[in-house]
Amino acid sequence: MTWLASLTRISEGELDRLIKRIAAILVVGTLVFVGFYVFDRFRMPAPSMVDQTIASLEAAVREDPADVPSGKETLGRENPPTKRSCEHMFDGVRSGIQGDGAA
Repeated sequence: MTWLASLTRISEGELDRLIKRIAAILVVGTLVFVGFYVFDRFRMPAPSMVDQTIASLEAAVREDPADVPSGKETLGRENPPTKRSCEHMFDGVRSGIQGDGAA
C-alpha cells in the first residue's frame, strides 16, 4: 500500500507520463497479441472442388487442345445416373414394404 501512497506525492507531469507509458504498453501488447493470434490462426482456404476440376480441365486442354475431355470422364463416371438406373436401388425397399404388409 505504500506504493499507492507514493502515487499521491508524484507531481502531475510525472503522473501524466506514467499514465501515457501504461497506455502505450497496453496498446503495444494488444497489437502484439492480435498479430500473433492472426498469424497463428489464419490459413489460406483450399480451392473448392469446382475450382480444382476447372483447373484440371484447363490443364488438359492446354496439353492437347484437340482432345477435350468430357465432364463424365472428369467426374469418374462414364454414364451419369438416370431415373431408370437408380430404380433398382429401391426394389428391395419396395418388396420389403409389400412383404410386411402382406404378412
